[in-house]
Amino acid sequence: MKRQKKFQRHGYFLLDSLITMSIIVVVLSMCGVWMVKTLKYASVVEDRAIHAGSIERIRLIRNWVRYSQSVKLKDDTLTIERAAGIRKVAIVGNEVRLIDESGEQKWQDVIRFDPTAVLSWEEDDLPGWITLTVQRKNELRTVTDLRMRMQPMPKIGAAQ
Repeated sequence: MKRQKKFQRHGYFLLDSLITMSIIVVVLSMCGVWMVKTLKYASVVEDRAIHAGSIERIRLIRNWVRYSQSVKLKDDTLTIERAAGIRKVAIVGNEVRLIDESGEQKWQDVIRFDPTAVLSWEEDDLPGWITLTVQRKNELRTVTDLRMRMQPMPKIGAAQ
């Protein structure tokens, strides 16, 4: 009596391989989409962090104005006169240039904003106040205003 050989399976069928490969392709394509979105969001977050850091650095202008003797605005340059010398804050494109012309050591610092940012000095409704407006063009609702008085702060104890 002959022994019947049962069909034994060695390896995978073609259909099994195709299903496995299609599942791998779908998972890899989903990971690729997630990676692209993650890189896009990381870039946006980095741009916003740089913008926020620039805004924080700009706030020192308020202290310069507060402790100055006189402040004048001509075109896009704010000139701050103080006892130690003159400091200027100039808007050039999407940059704010801080220039200190006092003493022997003169220095200049540049604060860069987003390439699409629009910077401008605007006189405020209140007399003697000025606003530095920073608006990013790609975000309609993102406007940062830095208000400051054009007159120096009165000295404590001085006659009014």
